[in-house]
Formats: sequence, structure tokens, C-alpha cells
Amino acid sequence: DTLLRGDTILVKGSWLMKRCSNGGLMPARQELEARFPSAIWKVDELLELAEAGAVGIISISYCWCTHTHPDPKGEQMRILCNVLACLFESTPFEDAALFIDWCSLYQRPRSVEQDASFERAMHDVHIWYLHQGIRAWMLTRTCDGAELCTPYCQRGWPTFEMAMCEMITQNNFLLDLGLLDDTCGSWDRIVATCRLRRRPPVVPEAFEASLQHKTFTDGQVDCTLVADKYAQAFLEAIAAAEELAFNEVGWGNDEVREFSKVLAQCCRLRKLALYGNQIDEEGAIVLLDALLDIEVVDELWL
Repeated sequence: DTLLRGDTILVKGSWLMKRCSNGGLMPARQELEARFPSAIWKVDELLELAEAGAVGIISISYCWCTHTHPDPKGEQMRILCNVLACLFESTPFEDAALFIDWCSLYQRPRSVEQDASFERAMHDVHIWYLHQGIRAWMLTRTCDGAELCTPYCQRGWPTFEMAMCEMITQNNFLLDLGLLDDTCGSWDRIVATCRLRRRPPVVPEAFEASLQHKTFTDGQVDCTLVADKYAQAFLEAIAAAEELAFNEVGWGNDEVREFSKVLAQCCRLRKLALYGNQIDEEGAIVLLDALLDIEVVDELWL
């Protein structure tokens, strides 16, 4: 709906690559609409190509480098475009549809109409990092010498975006591009190096408490919004789920103990798959105790 209404737009990866090769910077949404309308995906065209497997939808999570432009030197755009080039060379994807907040949402200063559009887009913003059909790439390394130098893991919005991705997004859709190194010259090598190790989800109260130690541009206003969005996503994706799968994510007994705290809220869960992890008898007992308390799971795969 947010695409059909026009409250959110997605940028063509091919266009961004050309922009990068010409030395340009990522334009804000207002500039995209005014100067580069061809860079914006038309919804009908995008849905048709995505259905055919020719275009992948990718959400980008990253750190803003300054208050006025997230990437004033183009460093993060170059990283992103290099990875896109490898993706296009080695997969059936001919293009990508990118959700990048700076390009996809109206930025300040906004008109009254743009502000209303922004507020509507924020209502659905969690979907871009939660949807199982959308890939998520995280640029977790801050730029050297950036005006805003707080690490990714200490920022509120990036913390939220990663938490969304880790809930139900399939493993091979998640990349931590902060792990890129000099060996990452091919798509296969990028996937092998940058695969994100998903952490267990936490209950909304625990996530809200963790936000008190994070940095937000708009302080308490953003903190409250992010906490509310997390609670909404948790209800939709975890608490109301009939099936959950966290296979081959490297979990051991410690992760199972954390996850067991979540299971008490999964009153509709019928199937739980956790195979391919390092869970021994101790962890299995913790897990079974938690499942017996809710008495609804019919299938458990370990």
C-alpha cells in the first residue's frame, strides 16, 4: 500500500550504479522526483519484474554520516554499488529496487503534504526490514572521520532495522556488508563472508529497555516510535506465528535460553524448526520446558 500511495518510492539499482560511476551522490527523495524521475520504479513494472525473478527488492540499513546528508563523500554508495555489480554478474537479477531512507522517504525540510506522506510511510516502515520476500543489506561499518561517528550497534534506528531483519527473514537474504574484505571480489565470496548470524528475537519489553542505551537523532520521540514499531512487528511476525524457523543460524544453548523467554508469548505456534544448530541436551531440555508451558506446538525439529 505504501508504494501504491506513493508514500515510499524505490530506487533503481542500475541507476544508482551509473550515478556512482559518474561521481554523483545519493539524492534526497525531493531531488530524485524533480531531477531524476526515471530512477524511480513504477509500481506495476516493478511487481511484474519481481514476480518474474528479474528484479530483487533490497532494503539498506546504514549509518548517516552527517545531519544534512547520510553519505556526503559517497563512500557507502560505492560499497553498495560494488556489491550490486557482483549480484548482477552472478545471479538472474537484471536490476534491484532499493529502499534507502534518504532516497525513498521525503526529507526535511518537507511541505505539509510531504510531511503527511512521511508520517504515513513511517506507519509501515518496519515492513521493509521484516518482509520475507525482501532482502536486507546492512552497512554496519561507520565511515572514517564521519561527523556522526556513533557505531552502528549503538544507534537506535539501525538497531531496530537489524532486529526486524533477524525475526523471520530467510538467512540467505541477509548480508552484513560491514564484514566485506579484500577477498570479496565475487558474489559467492561476498555471501560467504558477509552472512549475518541471526540472533534470537526478544520480547518487546526487553527491546524497549535496550533502546534506552541507544542514540537517536530525535531523542525520545524516535525512541518511543521505534519501541512501538518493534512491538507491532513482534506481534505480527512472532507472537501470532503458526510456524517459526531458525535453522542453521549457529545457535547454541545460550541462544535457546534467550529464545525460550519469547515462546511464552507464541500462543498460536504449531511448528518450530531449529535444526542445524549447536543445541545439546541441556539446551533441548530448556526448550522443551518452555514449549510444555504453552502446550500448542505439534512439531519440533531439532
